[in-house]
Amino acid sequence: MPSRFKLLRRLLTLCAITLLVMQAFTDLWSHLAIDPPASVLSLPWAAVAFGAMLVSSFWLYTAIPAELGVVVSIAFRMHRTSVVLILCASYAAGPWAWSLVRPVTPVQPGSLSVFSANVLYSRADLSRLDAEITRVDPDVLVFQEVDALKVRRLRAVLGDRYPYWIAEPSQDAFGQATFSRLPFVDEPVTMPEAIVEANGEVAHIITRVLVDDLVVEIHNTHTFPPLGRRFMVHQHRHARALTAHKSDADAVVLAGDLNSPDRGSILRLLNRDGFISVHAARGRGPGATWPDPERRSKITFLGLRTRIDHVLFTP
Repeated sequence: MPSRFKLLRRLLTLCAITLLVMQAFTDLWSHLAIDPPASVLSLPWAAVAFGAMLVSSFWLYTAIPAELGVVVSIAFRMHRTSVVLILCASYAAGPWAWSLVRPVTPVQPGSLSVFSANVLYSRADLSRLDAEITRVDPDVLVFQEVDALKVRRLRAVLGDRYPYWIAEPSQDAFGQATFSRLPFVDEPVTMPEAIVEANGEVAHIITRVLVDDLVVEIHNTHTFPPLGRRFMVHQHRHARALTAHKSDADAVVLAGDLNSPDRGSILRLLNRDGFISVHAARGRGPGATWPDPERRSKITFLGLRTRIDHVLFTP
C-alpha cells in the first residue's frame, strides 16, 4: 500500500478517536460542571467549559464528520475505525432519530399550553410572531428581551385574546412580559428577591393560573449567555436559585431563554432537580430555536442551529 494511503488511514483513525473522546468528554463535563465553584471557571477551565458548551450546542452536527468518516473507512476496509465512527454518529444523531419515530400520547383535554419567544431586543417581526401564536393558540405567552415599546405593540396585537398581562420591560436585553387568556389567581411577581439576587438583578416574572382546579405556577426567565467566566457563574447561580425556589403550586412551568442546549450543564442541573423538558418528552427532531434562520449571521450562513429556549415543567 502506498505510504500516502497509510498516512491517510492513520489520520482517519486519529480523527475517529478524537471525535469519540470529544463527545464523551463533552457529555461528562456537562454532568461534572453542574455545580462549579467560581475557581473552577478560572482560566484555563473557563476555556474548557466554553469549548464543551460549543460542542454540546451543536451536538447533532458532530454526526456529519462521523458519517463521512464511515464512508471513507469502509472504502479503505478499516473495519474497526468504521465501528468507532458509527458509534460516534449514533451517539450524536440517535436521540434525534428516535424522536422522529417514538410514540407520543395525544395532548389531553384541559392541558395547559405555554408559548415562549425571545423577541430579539424588539427586533422580532411582530407579524410573524402573531401568525405563529394564532397557529399554535396557546394559553400563556412568555416573552424575553422586551422593552416598553414592544410591550405596547404586543398589547395592541394580543390584548383582546390575552387580556391578562404583566411586564417588566428593560432597555437592555433582559426585559420580560407574560400574557395569558386565563386570569392570574395571585398578584404576579416580577422581581423575586432570591432569584434576582442570583441572576444578576434581571427580571424574572412569576404568574399563577388555574387549570382544572390545579394551580400552575409559570416562571418567565432569561439567563445570561455563557460568554465569559462571570456570566458562566451567573448562569449556574441563576439555575440553582430556580431549583431552590419553593412553591406550593400543584405544578411549576419554567419557560424562557436559558442560553443552554439540552446537553448543557444548566439543563442537566434543572433535569436533575425534577424539571422535565417538554420537547424532550414530546418533541420531534432537534427543535432548534437559535439563531433565527431569517436573520443573517455567520452561524446561519453555515447552517448551524441549536435550541437554547426551553419550556420545562415539574410533574
